[in-house]
Amino acid sequence: MKARIVITVSLGLMMVLANNSFTQQTYTVELIPTDEATINGISPGADMEQEGQMEPRILLKFDLNQIPQGMRIEYAELLLGDISLPGDIKRVGFTVAPVLQNWDGDDVSWDQTGEGADWSEQGGIWDEIDFVYGVVGDGMKNPPFFNVTSFIRDWYDGTSETPNYGFMIMPVQGTENTDQLVGILDVRRLEPVLLIEYARNP
Repeated sequence: MKARIVITVSLGLMMVLANNSFTQQTYTVELIPTDEATINGISPGADMEQEGQMEPRILLKFDLNQIPQGMRIEYAELLLGDISLPGDIKRVGFTVAPVLQNWDGDDVSWDQTGEGADWSEQGGIWDEIDFVYGVVGDGMKNPPFFNVTSFIRDWYDGTSETPNYGFMIMPVQGTENTDQLVGILDVRRLEPVLLIEYARNP
C-alpha cells in the first residue's frame, strides 16, 4: 500500500530576531499506512478455558521518509475512524505503543511476525514502558486520536533505541469481554491516518 501525502502550508509562529520579524512556515503531512494488519488471539497469560479472552490487535507502519530531511517534528497524532462499541460495552481503553519486532502485514499472525520468526511473545511484542492511552465510549471523543509526537520525533531524528517497526493498537490490559471487539477493532474498518506537523529547523 502506498502512502498518501497531503501538504498544507500555514503561516504562523511569528518570531522576532535582531528586531526583524519573519513568519515561519509549518507543514501538515497526512500519511496512510504502508503496511497494516489485524491479528486476533488469546491474550498472553489468559486462562484459555475462560470465555471472552479473544483479543484483537492492529499493527501499523508509516513511511517517515515522506518528510524531507532536516525538519523539526512539531506534533503528530494517530487518527482512527469511528469505533462503534457493542451495546453492553460503554467504554473501552486502548493502548498505542511502538512495536519492538519487525513484521510483515501479508503474513503476520498472533504467533508469527511474518518475517520468518515467531513473536517473542504471543500477540506481538510492544513497548510496555513508553506508550499512550485513550478511551472510547460514553462522553469521550469519537473518532479517537492519540498523541504520538514523541515516537515520531525519535524515529525521524534517529534517536530511538528501536527502529521504526510501527505501532500496535490494542485494548488496555485487563479489559473484559475483548472478544466483542473482534471485527470492530479492525484496520479495514478504522482507516487509520497519521497526521504530522513539521517545520524547518531554524
